[in-house]
Amino acid sequence: MRRSIVKLGPAWILHLPGECMIDFQLYAQSLVPDRFLAVAAYGEGGTSYICTEASYKEGGYEPSASNLAPEAEQVLKKAIRTLLGVPTETTEK
Repeated sequence: MRRSIVKLGPAWILHLPGECMIDFQLYAQSLVPDRFLAVAAYGEGGTSYICTEASYKEGGYEPSASNLAPEAEQVLKKAIRTLLGVPTETTEK
C-alpha cells in the first residue's frame, strides 16, 4: 500500500490508498488531536475498498467487494502511525 503525507506549516494532509472507511480518518485524527490533519482517500486507486476488520463480520457491500483481507486494517493503521510519527503500539485496536 502506498501512503503519503504533506506538511504545510501547521496543516498536514494524509493520503491513504483506495476507498477507506471513515474509521481510518477518525483513527488518524485521534493520534494527533492537537494538529490540523486532513485525510484524503484515493491517494492511489488500486486497492478498492479498505474496510475495518469488524465490517467483514457485520457484512455489507464494501467488505464483500473489497480486494483485501480483514487484516489490512492493522497494516494500514501501522502505516498511519509511522507517517504521523506516533510510536507503534504492540497491540492495535
